[in-house]
Parts: sequence; C-alpha cells; structure tokens
Amino acid sequence: MKYSQIAFEKYENFSRNIFWCSIVFMIFSGVLSTVNAGWSNWLSSIFFIFVLILIIVSWTTSGLLVILGKPWLAQAWLRGINSFIIPATPWDELSIGKKIMIYFYSILISVFVIFGVVAFIMNRNY
Repeated sequence: MKYSQIAFEKYENFSRNIFWCSIVFMIFSGVLSTVNAGWSNWLSSIFFIFVLILIIVSWTTSGLLVILGKPWLAQAWLRGINSFIIPATPWDELSIGKKIMIYFYSILISVFVIFGVVAFIMNRNY
C-alpha cells in the first residue's frame, strides 16, 4: 500500500470543496426559485440538477475508491464530507474497528445513492 499524506490532503480538500459547492448551489437554487421571473425558475432548475450531480459524485466516490482498493483515499474523501466522525489518523495507524467503519460507510453510502438514482429513474412518469 502506498499511502501519501499529500494525496490524502488533496482528496480531503477536493471532497470538501465539492460538498460545500453543492450546499451553496442548493441555497442559491432555492433563493432563485422564489424570484418571480421566468428565467429564474429555469436557472434554478439548472442549478438544482447541478447540485444533484455533485451530490451523486460526492457520495459515490468513496465506495468506488474502496472497490478500487484505495481505502485510505476513501477515508480522505469521507473526511472531506464529515470531518467530525472520520479520523485524520493515517490509515496504517487506525484500529480494525475504524477501518471497518470506513469500509462500511463508504459502501453503504454509495449503494444507497445508486439505489436512489435507479429508483428515481424507474419511477419517473414520462
């Protein structure tokens, strides 16, 4: 395993930036939807779709990293989303319980997001 603190910090910062951008765009989309103009509703819908894409990417990436055999990068990605629960301790120094927690969270979040996307697509009324 090739663990790099620089890669850890890059993944953590990138994940945090995606997460906060999705929050900002969600708020901006909500504010725009209250404006009573035709273009604002259209722009609000575009921002909302962009938010959904950011959230899907953000929440499935950690599971993909675990599947690809890079659990320490999945730890960094999850830490970018929620730094209160996921420790910043290097992967080699984590206890078995914390490693299992990171594996479990990564796979669980990714599976739920993928099932949610599939359910949404299947339930759309065309």
